[in-house]
Parts: sequence; C-alpha cells; structure tokens
Amino acid sequence: MKVQGLSVKKASEPWTEYLLEDGTTLRLRIVLLDVGRAVDTFDEAENPIYQFKHTMIVDIKVPDKLKRKK
Repeated sequence: MKVQGLSVKKASEPWTEYLLEDGTTLRLRIVLLDVGRAVDTFDEAENPIYQFKHTMIVDIKVPDKLKRKK
C-alpha cells in the first residue's frame, strides 16, 4: 500500500483529565508524530484510509495521603 505523507495545518493537543475516587488525577495527551493517507485505498464507506504515528504523554498527580511515608 502506497502512503502519501500529509502535513498538519492546525493542531490542538489538550490534556484529558481523570479524577479517580482516591483523589489521584491522571492527565493524558496524545501527540501526533506523523500522518499519511493511503493512495487508492478506501474503507467500506468509501473513506480514505489514514495511517498515524503517535505517542501518549501521561502525568499523574497523587495526593500526599497516598504517598509512602519515609
């Protein structure tokens, strides 16, 4: 399958935040590294097929009460 590389015109990479019942906050963000569109390849709905390379950044904030005591 031949893939045509595409450049990103506009991007927004906000954090997604989850507050767990123990007070821990998880923050996740997906960062797109590369994107391409398959040439002459389509799905069942006739949409072009895209390929992505990405990474996920994770930030965890733990309440002091859950941290190990020295």
